[in-house]
Amino acid sequence: MTIRKRNNVWEYRFDVAKIGGKRKQISKSGFKTKKECEKEALKALSYYENGGLMINYAEISFSDLLDIWFDTCKPTWKPKTTELYSNIIRNKLKPALGSFKVKSLTPLKMQEYINQVFETHSQNYAKLIKVIVCEALKYAVVPLGIISSSPCAYLRTPSSESPKEAKVTDLETLRKAYSEIKSPYNVALMIGFHTGMRIGEVFALSWDDIDFDNKIININKTLSFSAKSWRISTPKTKDSVRSIPFGAALSEILLSYRAEQLKNKVKYGQFYIKNRIANGEVNFEKGEEREFVLTEKWGMFAKPSNMERYCRKYGFKFHSLRHTHASSLIDSGISPKIVKDRLGHSNINITLQTYTHPSDQAQREAVEVFEKNVVNLHTNSTIQK
Repeated sequence: MTIRKRNNVWEYRFDVAKIGGKRKQISKSGFKTKKECEKEALKALSYYENGGLMINYAEISFSDLLDIWFDTCKPTWKPKTTELYSNIIRNKLKPALGSFKVKSLTPLKMQEYINQVFETHSQNYAKLIKVIVCEALKYAVVPLGIISSSPCAYLRTPSSESPKEAKVTDLETLRKAYSEIKSPYNVALMIGFHTGMRIGEVFALSWDDIDFDNKIININKTLSFSAKSWRISTPKTKDSVRSIPFGAALSEILLSYRAEQLKNKVKYGQFYIKNRIANGEVNFEKGEEREFVLTEKWGMFAKPSNMERYCRKYGFKFHSLRHTHASSLIDSGISPKIVKDRLGHSNINITLQTYTHPSDQAQREAVEVFEKNVVNLHTNSTIQK
């Protein structure tokens, strides 16, 4: 690099990669002092050597690494995921680890932090924190090349003392809630109970998703609140896109509710709200019109947040209806593979670990079957003798 004074101003100049065998340089002049010129020259050189990023990777902090990783990967995430990751990075990771240099984060340090996280947070939330930490440090290895290997490669996940049992809603509580909650939220309860759908999937349903002739619901989207608005997006995983059959009981509930909805449409006339979708955002002014299944009596789409508030009043969460549906099927002897497909699980192990806990009755039946076989064995052995 060359720093020189020309025509009463300072100039820097340094060589860059040759193009077509010819020498190329980057230069800039017009600096009033040599110190100012040197400062800008070092910035320019760092920018060039780091592929267009104004960062000295050798001294980068974990906080800066998180920012780079987040900004790079953000376009590949759903808005809700982006918001969740942003909150964890801001409120958890930066205060705890942000001031450390990336190269100083040892396997021991990371294990201590992860142990603490699993002690003080729920299992699922702790796992999410671990995912973000490990993905960011993996990014530090490739493509950034800050460290040669990730300290997360040696991490062990603390095991919970006991697996969490899926909470189910007892039928009496559900019956009471259904009779007392007004539509469309009592209808939403029945959809969740009869299908095991997630709350966002239930409230994203439009009437063209329901095939009454064949009694099939097509699940291909979800409704959630992110970026300060309600948005329609693709479901949780690719396996969440599915078609599931439903029975006559739910069909009757839906058709009765549809008739009520059409009466309200006539009653409110020009004041009946039309819901529209533009760039995934639900609004009332622009975009493609959408006939949601679940709407308030004046036409506005119903919100999952209102549903959760009703559920809390009766002492359960909407998600427990999903557990109730699945547990009922498993207890009735339905194949876990069928249950997996109905719930949209990406891995059958999730279904098996969550729902295949044998009841006391099933345990007794197992003993009876075993003893019957043993008796047969004893009998056969006696005959042979």
